[in-house]
Amino acid sequence: MIKDRRYHENGYEFIEELLPPEVISSFLSIMQINMGADRASQRRFLSEPGIALLPTQSYELPSAYFPFSLGLLWGLTARMEVVTKTKLLPSYAHGRIYPKGATCVVHNDRAANEHSLNLTLGFSDNTIWDFCVGQERIAENYLDNKDAYQDFGERPFDRIQMNAGDAVAYQGQHYYHGRIDPNPNAWSAHLFLGWVDRDGPQKDHAFDKFELPPPAKFFF
Repeated sequence: MIKDRRYHENGYEFIEELLPPEVISSFLSIMQINMGADRASQRRFLSEPGIALLPTQSYELPSAYFPFSLGLLWGLTARMEVVTKTKLLPSYAHGRIYPKGATCVVHNDRAANEHSLNLTLGFSDNTIWDFCVGQERIAENYLDNKDAYQDFGERPFDRIQMNAGDAVAYQGQHYYHGRIDPNPNAWSAHLFLGWVDRDGPQKDHAFDKFELPPPAKFFF
């Protein structure tokens, strides 16, 4: 288990108990309430078969249906600025619940994930499922190659173990990552958050290119 990596030197940083157990448990409960209390309701969020990164179907929870995820994304921006030592703007938030036996193939992220946070929300059986990050930075001229792999092959990588509330901040666009072992739990829930440099080359991906609402006005 690796916990001592540093963000700029090694591409990622482990953050223990980013959110306390009471907060993370309540967040996951609210997410489940919004999905529905029975199998039929929850299956509305089941992914399409054959998604490249996910050999097994999962529940996909975009922030369009779970706007409270955006609140967490925006609220954690200052914390991520401390980790990355960079002025940031949020790009997107997306939840996922994996079933037993699922994997997530090794890949690198799109431009909106210039700076990423993988937050563990919970495991049904309290069995940690390793998140893996490569040790080698992807060359700039290879960033747009979106190949995915079943494992890291000969490339060196680290295994990171997270409990509920723990997180890993990582340079999602520049380092390969994934979950190469089958999920040992009946389900496991995770939240993926992304930011871009405020003045960097990916700044146009801020807020995931969505048009922002007009400035607020209040009247008495």
